[in-house]
Amino acid sequence: MNKVYHGSPRAGLAVLEPRPSNLLWDCPVVFATPIWIIALIMGLQAQDDTIQVGVTNHKLTLQEMQPNAFQEFLHRPTTVYTFDYDEGDFRFYYDALWTLEMVSPLPQRPVREQLIEDPYPIIKKSGVELIGYKEE
Repeated sequence: MNKVYHGSPRAGLAVLEPRPSNLLWDCPVVFATPIWIIALIMGLQAQDDTIQVGVTNHKLTLQEMQPNAFQEFLHRPTTVYTFDYDEGDFRFYYDALWTLEMVSPLPQRPVREQLIEDPYPIIKKSGVELIGYKEE
């Protein structure tokens, strides 16, 4: 089975229903990524004005855009759901989404659910570069 992952602040979801996305002209979709740590980070639901996710020199980065944003967001309980990519009708939309994101128009039944009570130690250990807030 090829796996993809979805991060959410909500645990215990038996089915993830497609929801309208303003990134895709309000088309209802379920987001996923082939990279587990990215799903964990996305499940924290930090917006770009608080923490920006990026890639620098082939390394995943999180940049704090407001003071104490890491403290506020990186310790939030988060659930990572695993889906079967082959059954999920997942698609890439390179013109609208980050290359590490994909979407499906279908409801998704997780094959696994992992509740992460405190994501920070996992993010830190994974090698994600944390760039602290800098006043300009």
